[in-house]
Amino acid sequence: RGKYMELRQEKFFEDIDQFTNDTEKYSRNIFLGRNDWQKLNELLKTYMGFLRSITKNINFKTAKNSNLHYKVGVSMKSVRVLFPYFYTSIKGFYDEANVFVRNFIELSLVLIDIGYNDKSLIFWKNGKSGEFSSIKNVIKRINKNNGNIPKVDLTAVKYFKDKYNQVSQDFSHELNLQNIEKIFNTDGSIRFSDRADKKFTLMRMKSFQSLILNAISLLIGVTHYSELVNRNLIEYSEATQLRNSYEKLASEFDKLTT
Repeated sequence: RGKYMELRQEKFFEDIDQFTNDTEKYSRNIFLGRNDWQKLNELLKTYMGFLRSITKNINFKTAKNSNLHYKVGVSMKSVRVLFPYFYTSIKGFYDEANVFVRNFIELSLVLIDIGYNDKSLIFWKNGKSGEFSSIKNVIKRINKNNGNIPKVDLTAVKYFKDKYNQVSQDFSHELNLQNIEKIFNTDGSIRFSDRADKKFTLMRMKSFQSLILNAISLLIGVTHYSELVNRNLIEYSEATQLRNSYEKLASEFDKLTT
């Protein structure tokens, strides 16, 4: 990583605002030089397209009774938590932003658990004590239920477990000595915020895009979208375009890359 902001006493908050705002402008200029904003917009447009298609023929009460409400809710929360990950990153707080990746992974694992296991969904709806207090319980249920989970989502589970262990150890509580040492310069002065180089900045954007692509894949799977469409092809005329959009985006990069 390149430039950084040193901790100073005079006009401290003004300095923070200036540096982090300039870092955001620097990041956005890098993205503008490529098609990253356009691709990001397509990803979000595709996610919302599937969401509208899935829910268009169902009201709130019916959605709750059919359990679709709970699956959609967890999916949307997982996407929502990615935005502070992105905005915190482009402001220069790269390590701190990884806490939100951990939240996204937890929500994604819960979505897989309740999406393919009716017993887990009952636990979730009733707020059964202990069943979701530890992600280890969720993973155990997923492992036992792997016969009912599509291969694409099982691949995601393996990735999420590995990534969860990494971010939990390295970033979630900032207890890693290496994370502490990063804030110091060689002369002992303190770095309050960072400004990454172009390569790292683009990698963080790719991470954001990839996680949204994962969210689309899980939403399609847990809501059994293909079955919904196949029961009434005429009613879901938008499905072909949505699938084509998703497949095009998925072909552009590995959706499990972060």
